[in-house]
Amino acid sequence: MNTIRGLAVRTHGNPKHQPLVFLHGFPLSSIMWNKQIPAFEQDYYCVTPDFRGLGESVPSTGLHTMEGFADDILFLIEALDLKKPVLCGLSMGGYAALRIAEKAPEVFSGLILCDTKTTSDPDEVKLKRAAAIKRVQEEGAEGYVREFVKGIFYQSFIEKHITEFEKYIFLWTKNPPEGVIGALLAMMGRTDTTDAIRKFPFPVLCICGAYDAMTPPAQMKDMARSAVQGEYFEVPEAGHMSPLENPDAVNNKIKEFMKRISN
Repeated sequence: MNTIRGLAVRTHGNPKHQPLVFLHGFPLSSIMWNKQIPAFEQDYYCVTPDFRGLGESVPSTGLHTMEGFADDILFLIEALDLKKPVLCGLSMGGYAALRIAEKAPEVFSGLILCDTKTTSDPDEVKLKRAAAIKRVQEEGAEGYVREFVKGIFYQSFIEKHITEFEKYIFLWTKNPPEGVIGALLAMMGRTDTTDAIRKFPFPVLCICGAYDAMTPPAQMKDMARSAVQGEYFEVPEAGHMSPLENPDAVNNKIKEFMKRISN
């Protein structure tokens, strides 16, 4: 593991291969991509950072913005000398990926958006995030994170993989309160990237769990249609955490997408 600008960064595979950068969701860490790395590290150079304040990255001030997240990842890409990487982000990682690609579209050869959206928070969601920040400030992060994570998995996955699910809960409830608050603030203050996705000069793959209630299939289909080179893929038997819940389906689709970019 490397530390780059305070971010914990893991790299897998041959640095000479096509780079594939995975950006995790909230309030998680890069371990959420553990079912993707074995499928891609032979053919691609996989990079999995923990966002500032989360996972094994340096302790956080709790004052974060999506712009700061984007700058961190762009710095990382330059530091590792990644040539024309593909960005793959889930949920909050997708918000960051969209803003990163908007800031520097010439850097990338493709974008994979999992269970995410281009729109900024409406007022009712901002109020929910503000209430979550208050709760974490008063109670700590563990209770809130435990409750939130239970809501982003498809119930069928939890029932069939309870041991695996509890392992994720254990790991992600260890995220420090400051990091959780910082990520909430970053999401609350993010800009709208709806216009940006219409201008991206590279292929965009939108992946959505069939039972995702947070970023529903209909919303992600519209995202895919709005991109010039957009494609939509719906993941059966999956909710908001499709890469973890149905990794075979997600990995096969990403492989198909990456082969098309490489050719």
